This record gives sequence, C-alpha cells and structure tokens, in this order.
Amino acid sequence: MSTGAVPIPDPLRRQLSDAELAQCFYGAARAEILQRLSLREQTFLAWITAVGVVVGFAVKNAPPNLMLLQIVPVLSLLFGVAVYRHHTLIDYLATHINQELAAHLRQSDDSAPRHWDNSRTLKTTMTNFLTTEVLVYLALLAGPPILCLLYVFQKGGHAMFEDPLTILGSLSTFTVIVFGTKKVVSLRRNR
Repeated sequence: MSTGAVPIPDPLRRQLSDAELAQCFYGAARAEILQRLSLREQTFLAWITAVGVVVGFAVKNAPPNLMLLQIVPVLSLLFGVAVYRHHTLIDYLATHINQELAAHLRQSDDSAPRHWDNSRTLKTTMTNFLTTEVLVYLALLAGPPILCLLYVFQKGGHAMFEDPLTILGSLSTFTVIVFGTKKVVSLRRNR
C-alpha cells in the first residue's frame, strides 16, 4: 500500500536537485499531516467516549454522583491539549509546505498547476471550513464540562469556588476555551 510519499533517490549516484528534495520533504510533511489528522480524530473520539462513560456512571443512580461529574472538566484539559496540539502541528507543517517548499514545487509559479490545499481560489473556503471545524471541536470539548460544572454548582449546595476539584475543573475548562479561541483567532488572522 502506497503512503503517497515520493521515493528518495539514491544520493550516492548523483546530487539531488532542490526540486527532488522538496518533493521528498513534501511527501514526508503530507504523511505527517495525515497521521496527525488521524491521531486528532482518535483523541477526539476518546474524549467523547470518556465523557459518555463518566456521565453514564455518574447518573446511573439517583441522585447523580457529583464527584464523578467534576472529573469531566478536568479531563477536558487533557483531551483539549492533545487535540489542539495536533491542530497546531498540522498548521506548522502546512506553513512549512507553503512557505519553504512551495517555490521548489513550482507552487509559487502562476503558470504551474497547484495542489488543492495551496489553491488561491480555495483559500477563503478552506479558512471558513477550518474555522467552523475548530468551533465545533471547541463546543464539544468545552460544552460537556460547562454543563457538568453548572449542574454541580446548582445541585452541590456549596459556593462555586469552595471545592478544589471544582476549581481545577473550572480552570481546565477555561484553558480549553482559551486554546480554542486562540486557534480561531489565528485562523482568521492568517486568512
């Protein structure tokens, strides 16, 4: 099965041209992007599963176990950092392709054919799509923790910041919201 990578020519036979090296580096960067996309999706699915399991156990008996619900916001930080780390590394790899390899791949030549992810006509569409995608991730990473915190505050019978686990969960959820917001702002700024 082909990974889409360009085979590396034998350097002992001749000197590689910049275009050949760029093709090899492009293939490696694209393979890394695809791997990171897959890891991001797996991490996100693990988050959805973890939330379902924790909330399921918490509400299994009446009254719901508030301590278990307080774990969801803390978990959001762990999963949120992993998801946004993959987002960031994918962006760095795409920037590397567009800024350092494009000239050697004839992507800066107006007469050359362009790869779809380097298309000028798709740039706005891709930015809008990526912004929507990040907003959906943000909603699904921050929404369940916010709902759990609100429920705990309402049913817990204690002040919002008396319990250390609630404080940690609130800070974790806030951090995930900051990461997601920063990512959206970055996408819109680089438009």
